[in-house]
Amino acid sequence: MASYIFNKFKLELAKGNVDLEAVDDVFKVALVVSAAAFSAHVGTMADISATWDTLSATWDISNVSAYNSTGYTSLGLSGCEVVQDDTNNRVRWTADNLTWNSATIDADGYVIFRASDGLMVAAGDKGAMQSSTNGNFTLQWDSNGILTIA
Repeated sequence: MASYIFNKFKLELAKGNVDLEAVDDVFKVALVVSAAAFSAHVGTMADISATWDTLSATWDISNVSAYNSTGYTSLGLSGCEVVQDDTNNRVRWTADNLTWNSATIDADGYVIFRASDGLMVAAGDKGAMQSSTNGNFTLQWDSNGILTIA
């Protein structure tokens, strides 16, 4: 589940300006070396392009689609679904896991953003560096979904 949810996204979601099932909105995922870089910025950063310029040295990324690796580009989410869980009194946002094929990647986190305007949705820390060497790198979502509203 996401470690950080950006305040601008919360505002746009509350105003009804975000479609989490990706019918009207397309969401992309970029890998990062350290999702912890976001902890001090969840209230101030809203646009992925501006954020990249500010934190690229920390992330070891030159731009949203050019992570310092082989076989990497940011990927779009598919299978997005909002699920009502009446047993636990919550709503979960889920999507299909993502796989970068034939890639050499070292990453411990990710950033989700809306492709149309760069609206930063959430950042997640996977807890430890994950690696692939000319193989598949898979980002598997938590069983509770990407985001949970309780």
